[in-house]
Amino acid sequence: MSRLLFVWLCVAFLAACQSKPPTGTPTTAPTAVVAVATNTPRPAATTTDQPTATRTNTPPPTATPINAETPTPAPIETTSTATPTTTPTPLTREVYVNSDSGLNLRSEPRSTATLLRILATGARLTAIGAVMEPDANGIAWQNVQTTEGQLGWVAAQFLIETKPVTAAPTSTPPSISAVDTTPVVTPIATAGYVYVAALDGLNLRADKSASAQLLAMLANGQRLQTNGLGFGPDVNGITWLNVKTDHGLEGWVASSFVTAKVPSVATPAPAVNVAAAVAEILRRTNDLRRQHGISEVTLIDDLNRLALEHSQYMAQNGISHTGAGGLSAKQRISNAGYGAGRPTENIFGGQATIDDAWGYWVTDPPHLEVLLNAYNTVLGIGVYKTGFMLYYTMDFGKPVGP
Repeated sequence: MSRLLFVWLCVAFLAACQSKPPTGTPTTAPTAVVAVATNTPRPAATTTDQPTATRTNTPPPTATPINAETPTPAPIETTSTATPTTTPTPLTREVYVNSDSGLNLRSEPRSTATLLRILATGARLTAIGAVMEPDANGIAWQNVQTTEGQLGWVAAQFLIETKPVTAAPTSTPPSISAVDTTPVVTPIATAGYVYVAALDGLNLRADKSASAQLLAMLANGQRLQTNGLGFGPDVNGITWLNVKTDHGLEGWVASSFVTAKVPSVATPAPAVNVAAAVAEILRRTNDLRRQHGISEVTLIDDLNRLALEHSQYMAQNGISHTGAGGLSAKQRISNAGYGAGRPTENIFGGQATIDDAWGYWVTDPPHLEVLLNAYNTVLGIGVYKTGFMLYYTMDFGKPVGP
């Protein structure tokens, strides 16, 4: 009994000790004490209670942060060494006409192209690009531009790069004020009649300038009426005279090529037809008509004489369908007895070849229509030459009657 009592007392004592902790002792034992008391192995360094940003041995990323202080290098621009693709601007140079009888300015680099104008001797031009290789006719063409901006083509062999020396005028120029050196229109000749004194013909221009519009090519010995007013000398050394033809065409000519003395050629000798040119024009005409299914025309002596007279008339009075006595082409052809068809004519003149005349006729619709008119059956051709000038007339018609 005593032993049982002793055990009970021991148990009670132990219970009392556990229920009454000492004063100042915390009610909850520290985590470290619990860990020792339970003999629980120490957990690994990484636990679920630690933050996930655990130091690792992974190297930092190599990408540069967006806000990095070091700027991203700009891309390097490479310079291309390839040849530029742009077309270089054609070279230009200043040239001058070097032909005593002027120089044809054509629309294209061929002798059959449209004749735009005749450039005066010494005229200043701008050559554009290089000279072309000689064509089948041996002509090397040069693209040029006039001082007025007109473009065209000329034969390069008649161009030089230095301004030609212009002969001094034969007449004494009017006195010029020491203050104002601008040429003015002043009397330089006696009013009345003067005559062309130029074997190759004389340019009649619309104004007192070598670059002015060419109105007509005046024949050697042609009579002109003048009021005596002149202008010059200009920058080219030319003194100009105001004149009017017998048909009322008014313009300006170089005064050094007219004279008050009636020349012996004022009344020209009877014209002589250029037979080879006539035959060639007839051949081309009939070839063209056959190609279009139109019957050929026959060359008639009566119309040949009529056409030749008109070519000679144009050499003296300028290129026009109006002939001697003020008659039109239709009137002249009808008066000759060939007005039954559609009487009409083609004309051409100047420092011109057959190719020049033919090229113009076949490319200009009204003149081509004349060549292909099926109502006409006969033809007269007149080719008149004076100096370097040639004048062409084609008179078409049909005999009156059966």
